Amino acid sequence: MGDLEEETVKALFSTTFERERVYKEDEHIKQTKQKYEISEPKEIVEKQNVQQAKLHIGFRTNCTFKDKEYAAMQLFNGIFGGFPSSKLFLNVREKHSLAYYASSRLESHKGLLLVFSGIAPKDYEQARDVIFEQLEAMKNGEITEEEMKQTKELIVSQLLETLDHPQGIIEILYQQVIAQQRIRQNN
Repeated sequence: MGDLEEETVKALFSTTFERERVYKEDEHIKQTKQKYEISEPKEIVEKQNVQQAKLHIGFRTNCTFKDKEYAAMQLFNGIFGGFPSSKLFLNVREKHSLAYYASSRLESHKGLLLVFSGIAPKDYEQARDVIFEQLEAMKNGEITEEEMKQTKELIVSQLLETLDHPQGIIEILYQQVIAQQRIRQNN
């Protein structure tokens, strides 16, 4: 990033870093997508004498950055737990006071949706149940027009903020290289 000559940077990299082969933009690296089917959920509980416990839940979505449904998955995540206006935050944390924090995020290349919450150990079962209630609400389409509108606006705002910093631009370009998927901008 910055006021640099492309050829100067390429020369600097080629003399500084050794590579067996150079990636070419038109070259396609064979990637295989594995679809995971889980018949039984796995639950791991570790007990310690603490005041604040962590309740983390992982879901396989089988939807990754390179899938055409990924934008819908981002919207799902935003409404479910991605923002302070989300179902997890408003219900688990605010309404039921079961968590110090409650959120979700996507792991974009493995097709995972991860839920994170900080809870009192005694509230484990109730917090878990409310989290799953919110997931069921999402599955049942219990989403308001306001939730959709607000979440779309938040996603756009987040993307624009990311593009406002060199590190963010690099991260977005990196995501596209890893997924071999370009984000097209509509003009």
